[in-house]
Amino acid sequence: MRVVDVWKYIVIVGVCISGAIQTQAQIQFKGKIIDIDTKEPIGFANIWIKNTQIGCISQLDGTFVLDVRKPTDTVMVTALGYKDFSIIGRNIPKDTLIIRMVQAAYELDVLVIKPGKNPAIPIVKTAIDNRRSNKPGSIKNIDFIEYNKLNLSISNLDSNLYATKFVQKNPEILIKINDYDEHWSIPLYFSERLTHEKRRENAYPEVTEIVQNQYGSSFINSDITTKYINSLNADMTFYGNLRFLMKDFISPISTQAQVYYKYILLDSLQQDGSTYYRIRFRPRNSQDLAFYGHMIIEKNTGVLAEIDATLQQSANLNYVKNIRLYEKLQKLPDGSWFFKQHKMQVEFTPQLSQDTTNNLLNTPIFAIKSTTFITDTAQVNEYLKNKTVPSRFNLARKQIQQDTSLLNQLRPDTLTSLDIITRQAIEVTNEIPTIKATNKMLDMFLYGYYQIGVIDLGPYLYFVQANEIEKIRFNLAARTSPKFSKNMLIGGYVGYGIRDRAYKYGAKYSLKMPTRFYGALHASYDQNIYRIGDFKQNLDFIRENVLVQSDDNLFTALLTREPNKAVYLVKKSVLAYEQQITPNIIIKPSYGFSQHYNPPYFNFDAVQTESFSLHEIGAHVRISFKEEMSNNHFRKIYIDSRYPIFHVNVVQGKYVLPYTQGWFTQLRFVTRQDILIGVGRMRYVVEAGITNKPVPFPLLEFHRGNETGGSGEYYFNHMKYLEFASDRFVNVYAEYGMNGFIFNKIWLVKKLNLRELLTFKACWGQLSQNHASIFDLPAQTYELTVPYMEAGVGITNFLKVVRLEYIWRINYHEHPDVRTGGFFFRFQFEF
Repeated sequence: MRVVDVWKYIVIVGVCISGAIQTQAQIQFKGKIIDIDTKEPIGFANIWIKNTQIGCISQLDGTFVLDVRKPTDTVMVTALGYKDFSIIGRNIPKDTLIIRMVQAAYELDVLVIKPGKNPAIPIVKTAIDNRRSNKPGSIKNIDFIEYNKLNLSISNLDSNLYATKFVQKNPEILIKINDYDEHWSIPLYFSERLTHEKRRENAYPEVTEIVQNQYGSSFINSDITTKYINSLNADMTFYGNLRFLMKDFISPISTQAQVYYKYILLDSLQQDGSTYYRIRFRPRNSQDLAFYGHMIIEKNTGVLAEIDATLQQSANLNYVKNIRLYEKLQKLPDGSWFFKQHKMQVEFTPQLSQDTTNNLLNTPIFAIKSTTFITDTAQVNEYLKNKTVPSRFNLARKQIQQDTSLLNQLRPDTLTSLDIITRQAIEVTNEIPTIKATNKMLDMFLYGYYQIGVIDLGPYLYFVQANEIEKIRFNLAARTSPKFSKNMLIGGYVGYGIRDRAYKYGAKYSLKMPTRFYGALHASYDQNIYRIGDFKQNLDFIRENVLVQSDDNLFTALLTREPNKAVYLVKKSVLAYEQQITPNIIIKPSYGFSQHYNPPYFNFDAVQTESFSLHEIGAHVRISFKEEMSNNHFRKIYIDSRYPIFHVNVVQGKYVLPYTQGWFTQLRFVTRQDILIGVGRMRYVVEAGITNKPVPFPLLEFHRGNETGGSGEYYFNHMKYLEFASDRFVNVYAEYGMNGFIFNKIWLVKKLNLRELLTFKACWGQLSQNHASIFDLPAQTYELTVPYMEAGVGITNFLKVVRLEYIWRINYHEHPDVRTGGFFFRFQFEF
């Protein structure tokens, strides 16, 4: 052997031995960080090896895991408002180390404190006054990379569960979040998502989906989850009231903040030549949707640089045990502020039993979401240009791809041990037959369809219908699933009516277009029973996320006491093209042909005209603002938004009867919004429309009456069917919920968690055309000479699911057989 080869051999062996020794010497540091006085866990603490870039952040429960390479390494632990902690590698115990942090004492700046004045108030007022200009989302020109991570699991399961036969047969479905945890968890979902966003003034943000990795139960729709995370990143910021679970949570720097919060100035901090104040806040009332915690505000600008907030557990909120939020900003080179990190922890609890020891009925679902924003120009350019990206990824257009190796390169932080075991457990669990069947059932109840291979049966609410023409109708409905084709849908149904002994059938076809935003071609044929005046299902402009369009479905068949006779048969065909022009504008031009048959209880005329036909060319435009939309196999699902939504629908139509025909134009405008006003939340809907020429009466606006005996959210509950008709009209629906603002202050009553409710509904209209020249209107139909009005007062959240209100009919008492007042209730699920 040559000398050179010998030296090569020695070097190789030496490197291997050195590596082995180094690996052997590596220490896994497991710890939990808590406050020494309160014993509360400290989340978001920084743990790192001194003089290196190796580190991690503690979880919301205070736990962390860090690999220490050398016994001589010094591990540092720092947390906002606490003294630093350090430990030498050789002193790290094998078991989990409980680190008890001591609060730091800071010397306050010299403040002029007047008698009776809270020194924290002027600081908070500065933050409130400047919140709009300081809001990070308002920055017009910026490039950044955003990393999102979400972890969902069923938590706090009793260890006795491990003894069941199913778990013993499938032990991989259970994990422990921590080694010292006494309870087990079942992982449901884990995802990572990395995007690049480019914002420019007077232009829509350009978002490139770099990579996404998802592991989860099939009933958790990945696209809906992604869109909901996007909405959370926009809504769950303390620069405005926080929007979550269709609720508004009060920010400590909102305009209403001083009504809801008390503040204590704790200390001041000096950093980079700026002064920051640390302020503790807590709610004034124990049941308000408000937080306790601390925040850091910059002295001169009022920038909310950092906040750690936890929702008070006594808040008037259902099914949520705990919410903890953390938000941190970073200062950009130009002096503006932008997001650096969001963290969110939510614990949902069904609370089906008052017995807190009954884990089966009170099993919580645990959600942890974290978002990191990278704004450094050099880092952004390195990520997008200098990283080795597989050739199949085209970063020039929007897409979502799954690739673990790419995420390994780009993710800002390493995965925690919880992330890794969650991901592994989900992969194994989804292959268990019982879990597969459970996922299918949950998927059906959430999205309406039961999947059998390439076929989806449903929607299940359409399987049974009830009306006065058919009495009971049974349907068999199905469509092709995404397994058949993600870009095409073929569906249909066959039904049979018991009373009329007639078969009904329908079909639909949808084809996705290769456009930048969502685009699809739709064709359909349908035979169905519709309310007179609403064969276009205009109510769907208001309640957009319903499983089935028709009011005639399984629920109404089971719950309706008095069937509606104001119905008739319509056979219609529609050809439409739907295109999303921008993220918030959708247009839908269409052509429709329909045959309208004589209503059996409200005939067209004395000569018994059998039917009339209708041709329509129209366009529908939907406009929203900062709203996320998910597409679940051609079914759009809109994520809750605090901004107004507008619909404009225009139709040019031609009706044809055996003895006459005519052209007409119809215009319909709808807007709705759900917004926090004062101490409560206002929900309103406004509908307006016009028909410019005489038409057969089923094409008029018959204001939605309700004789079912139940409470209709977008119906006039004391108005009879077909009582009022208009060709020019305005409908207004408004309700104001105060979320217990008054009840929360009444002794004993506040324990019931009741919520106040005020409602008002009105409609105005006129019949400006001679519609009787075609068909006479029904005998009991009137024209509105003055606006019709209803008002109500009530409570919600009774037994957590009941809404009870007393409603008055304010006018038109002279009409026969009308109720002028009465109690109405309905089941209403809300957080």
